[in-house]
Amino acid sequence: MKKQNSKASERKLSAKKKLARDQLRDEVFWALTLLHSVLGTCDRLRTCSSAEKNKRLVGFGYNGSLPSQPHCDEVGHLMIDGHCERTRHGETNLRINTSPEDLRDSIVRVIATPCLPCMRDELISFGAREVYYSGIYQNAKGKEIIEELAKRSNVELVHCDIDWVSIFQKIFNRLSEPGGAFFNQGFKIKLIKESV
Repeated sequence: MKKQNSKASERKLSAKKKLARDQLRDEVFWALTLLHSVLGTCDRLRTCSSAEKNKRLVGFGYNGSLPSQPHCDEVGHLMIDGHCERTRHGETNLRINTSPEDLRDSIVRVIATPCLPCMRDELISFGAREVYYSGIYQNAKGKEIIEELAKRSNVELVHCDIDWVSIFQKIFNRLSEPGGAFFNQGFKIKLIKESV
């Protein structure tokens, strides 16, 4: 009898560790997606999309101009009907940078609301099965219909309210533990959230 209870306890502990590992992976993948958004070249919204398949990141795409073309950061915005058209969206660059096989049945993370053309032409058309986005971009084209489009296409679309400070603090704390890059370096990183 005790052996069965012991095995049941081991299974429960193993399941908790797996859940904690999955949560850590999700937070690290969100952090990496956010860090890639820093490379975006339109200051109206620096954004990025990432694709995950089989617990591996398989691609990134941030918003930026075509190769050899000027960036908003350099020459300003190219505004048409209230939208900057100088840069390609992160979802388009994700699709270009990632193999079709890797996008099919992938989990996509997007910094801000995906616009209708990106949701339709880049994510749904190329087979993403889940799309998670953080933040709200008020100027996203067609945002009022992307939920219905996703539902009809059997794509899970979820808005995520992410506590970025908490995620990065957890990452920095883990890096300070034994085996981490900051362990025995004589410092720890502590993030402080300040109002601006």
